[in-house]
Amino acid sequence: MAKNDEISLISADLFVSGDVIGENALHIEGRVEGNIRTRSVSIGVNGIVVGSIQADYLEIHGSVSGQINARSVKLTNTARVEGDITHEVLSIEPGAVLEGRCHRQDDPINAKEGEKDKMLTDKTEESLALKD
Repeated sequence: MAKNDEISLISADLFVSGDVIGENALHIEGRVEGNIRTRSVSIGVNGIVVGSIQADYLEIHGSVSGQINARSVKLTNTARVEGDITHEVLSIEPGAVLEGRCHRQDDPINAKEGEKDKMLTDKTEESLALKD
């Protein structure tokens, strides 16, 4: 498996207290209390994040309580978000719950961290496309 295809998993029986930083995809079925910064994040139906998320692509089926800065955000019908979302592309399915503000911005990653601290690399059409 190529490095860019690797997916890290926080399974349902795991509780992570602290920041999670990586370069590839992260799938969360458990609970994370801390900030997340990686290329792609998917949060399962039972997944819970308490902290900020910074990613190119974010898909939420579970719960997030915290600030979100992502190029592409998808809230599915089971998503529950408490916090503000800064995004380029935003999709909200009927049934999703959002308590916060949405702000569209051309480069939401730099809005959060600043140019010198930018971890995520160049935007690609793939990272902006909402995945079905």
